[in-house]
Formats: sequence, structure tokens, C-alpha cells
Amino acid sequence: MANAKRISRKELLNEPDEFITMTGKVVNWCRDHEKELYTAGVIVALLVVIISGWTVFSARTESKASTMFSAAQAKYAGIMTTSSDAKQAAVAVNEDFKNVAQEYSGTDAGKLATLMVGQTAYDAGDYDEAIEWWNKSLKALSGDPIESSRALLGLGYAYEQKADYDKALEMYNKVLAVKMGLGKEEAALAVARIYEVKGDAGKSVQAYEKFAADYPGSAYAQMVKEKLAASAS
Repeated sequence: MANAKRISRKELLNEPDEFITMTGKVVNWCRDHEKELYTAGVIVALLVVIISGWTVFSARTESKASTMFSAAQAKYAGIMTTSSDAKQAAVAVNEDFKNVAQEYSGTDAGKLATLMVGQTAYDAGDYDEAIEWWNKSLKALSGDPIESSRALLGLGYAYEQKADYDKALEMYNKVLAVKMGLGKEEAALAVARIYEVKGDAGKSVQAYEKFAADYPGSAYAQMVKEKLAASAS
């Protein structure tokens, strides 16, 4: 077998180092594109400043909104402890919650404030305003099943107060359809109640029977049992 040709140390030293060669190419490329690199660097630096500034601004905005929301809640609770008039308390704080919702609409506190504007409007007897704001809540809190179900339940109550029973029924059924939502027990009872008010005895009984089966431990269980007994007699 022929011996493999050995490369002398001198020859190795004379060979260009691959790393050095590549580094040199990179350096030369950077020199040739110095202006472009400088511009890109400035842009990156500006982006970092903008993102950092926006993060700080967002945190401060959220903090301000949260403070205003908490103040409105404290005011509401304070009035309720000294007065039994829920309507008076609702009227007194409606604008406070509305200010948070309007001035800080992009914050979590601002979105939650839309719910409270709807609630205080409802408690004050202004069902049209309640409907308006709870619809805003549905848009603002569309990704939150718990808060969305609160808004839907509120809409059901508001439409029911306006005697718009078909619309109320629609809202209550939507509450029942929300996965991981709240207020299903109240909505199920409301569905039975709406059918009863509409004079649809068959659907009303079916809804009450379903409620009794789904919520046997409910505080309304006895009332539902009595309604079913009355319908059977």
C-alpha cells in the first residue's frame, strides 16, 4: 500500500487558517456595508427604546386604571353600607365606572369597568344603558368566558325587564352555551320562567324539570318542585 503523503509543519503553517479567512471576509463585508449596518443598528436601537417605553407606559396606564376602578368600588361599597337604597348607590357611582371604561378602555380594569357601568345602570333602572354597556362588555371581554357570561346574564335580565322575552331567552341560552362560564343555574331557571311568562306551559315544565335534575341542591329547588307539582295537578 502506498504511504499517505505527509504534510510538513511548514506546509501547514503556510496554509491559510479557515477561521482567520472567514473572519477577514466578514470584516471586509462589514466595511463594504458600513452604512447599511449603521442604519440597521439605529433601527434596532429605536425598536428597543420604543418597546421598553411602551411596556413602561402600559404598566403605568394599567396601574392608574386599576386605582380608579378600586376607588369606584370602594365608593360603591361605602354608600351601600350607609344606605339601603341600591338605586341611589348605583346612580352615585355610575359615572365613576364610566370614566374608567372610557379613559382606559385598553386596560383590564377598563374592560371590567364596562361590566360595572352596565350593572349600575341596571340597578338604577336604566335598562337601555345597561344593554348598551353589557354589549360593550361582550366585545371587550370576548376572550374571557367568565366575564362574558356575566354580561350575557345581565343582558338577559335587562331584556326581561323590558318585556323583550325572546331576546332575554336568547341571552339566557347563550349563558348556558358558554363553556367554563358562570351563571348557568340562574340562566336555566330564567329560561323556565320566560317560557312560563310567555304562556308556553309545555316548554316551561320541560325547563323546570331539567333545572330540578341539573341543580337538585339549588336554593330554588323547593320553588321549582312546587311549580312542577302545580302544573301536574
